[in-house]
Amino acid sequence: MKELIEKGCRSVTKEVSEPEVSSIIGEVPSWVCGKLIRNGPAKWDLSDFTMNHIFDGYNLLTKFDIHGGDCGSVAFSSKFLQSEAFKKAEAVQKPVISEYGTRAACADSKKSVFARVISTLVSSLSISINEK
Repeated sequence: MKELIEKGCRSVTKEVSEPEVSSIIGEVPSWVCGKLIRNGPAKWDLSDFTMNHIFDGYNLLTKFDIHGGDCGSVAFSSKFLQSEAFKKAEAVQKPVISEYGTRAACADSKKSVFARVISTLVSSLSISINEK
């Protein structure tokens, strides 16, 4: 799977916060007007770590703002989805939460699947009990 990621999918390293307006060759039809927002995996590489599955990439929201007509334009911007998994992975430069095909870098491989599930439930239960 890493070969697929390396060949077909390149990690996005930065966001495009200020919209970039493209130059139009030809004409955007006048009836085309609106926003197209897409969400999908875009970041598979963290320092010395690469995700194991194409679905494990951290999400990037992309927006195309389209205005048709004689003075038509298309503007592009993007932003990473600020999930807890993304923020934690960015902080330590490795996955902290296991994903679809990538285990968290801190996962205890000696524990059974049952033990990992129980430890996750118990830790989340103790957090919710202590919060007021």
